[in-house]
Amino acid sequence: MIQPRSSQPTAACAITALAATAVFMGWALSSIHLLTRQVYSLLLLFLILPFFILMFLGPRSITLHRGLAVRLMARARRPLPLIFFIAVLLGLAGGLIYPPNNYDALSYRIPRVLSWISNGSWYWIPTANDRMNYSGAVQEWLFSPLLITFQSDRLLFIVNVVSFALLPGLVFSLFRGLGILPRVAWWWMWLVPLCMGIVLQAGGIGNDLLGAFFFLV
Repeated sequence: MIQPRSSQPTAACAITALAATAVFMGWALSSIHLLTRQVYSLLLLFLILPFFILMFLGPRSITLHRGLAVRLMARARRPLPLIFFIAVLLGLAGGLIYPPNNYDALSYRIPRVLSWISNGSWYWIPTANDRMNYSGAVQEWLFSPLLITFQSDRLLFIVNVVSFALLPGLVFSLFRGLGILPRVAWWWMWLVPLCMGIVLQAGGIGNDLLGAFFFLV
């Protein structure tokens, strides 16, 4: 019998809380003109780093991850989970090998983050590209710590890779909550993330995958 998975939804909620914190801190630091590398480095050291230590290196987390690793190895023997794991690895490899090339991100999402950073805070940017000002800024505030701390856009794909890797557990939990049989939900938890519009953004910086992740959470 297929049992509901609890580890991935729990991790997804933790990542969502971290994302919400990043958005809050972006607006908060912007309001007091402290959108700087020094401040973000301190936040990384005292806030984000302890979060990952507790999440991945705590005694209970290590036990959970060992159990998850065993289950993943068992599932990897089946075709659909194996295909998904390969997709995750390909997304990771693509993000490491190639620079970001998403049109929306390059035309207004990253440029406006860089403009805010250079100004030390958010501001209304005088430009002919209206999307620099009126589009939602969630993804931008997730990008800003990476851009400011590492001075590069090559690590921005991490946001999408992590979101993509957690989709199967979220799909399974959602389908079970809707009353779908576990065996049916198990098939769809691997198929839904492999939809073209989702899997092709796994190693990039498009925001459709991120929207799907938050919707499922």
